[in-house]
Amino acid sequence: MAAQFKKSQIDALPFRFEEELERHIKAMEGHRFAEVGIAAPFSHPMIHAAIRRVQYPVNENKPDDFVADYEIIDDAPPLWERKKALVELVERHEEEIANRIWPLPLRRMDMMDLEDLQLETNLTQAEKERKAEIEVKSMRLEALKRKAAHVIATIDVLDETNIGSWTFDLEG
Repeated sequence: MAAQFKKSQIDALPFRFEEELERHIKAMEGHRFAEVGIAAPFSHPMIHAAIRRVQYPVNENKPDDFVADYEIIDDAPPLWERKKALVELVERHEEEIANRIWPLPLRRMDMMDLEDLQLETNLTQAEKERKAEIEVKSMRLEALKRKAAHVIATIDVLDETNIGSWTFDLEG
């Protein structure tokens, strides 16, 4: 039976699996003719597990062969799950930035103040400055929301070929 490996395990290895497997098979084939007592080549346990030794009947007088015998199982979540995770990541990042721009407790109080100030007709200079300050924060948040909405919209068109390399920047 072929060895089975998850794609995520293969991807996490510090070497290229297929290249190391090919190298190790060649080393094992070369070792068939080594002097007795010379240690067999060694490699990562997954490499050893992916190699099947083929033994021939003694009367054929053939050395053992070593063949790759493995299966890689794609364990990546479905595309829709990865897209959903990206949307959630963008939304969390948006909220973090929004709270740096204008923390939620202050935002609520400032918006109530703005409503009161908009009802007034004769504002003092301090009230005008306060109103302008709140409006600037509100515009910055609106710009952030629009940018995040645009970024989230780009997630919808991602596919298997580009989802892994997709990045975003809400602060730039």
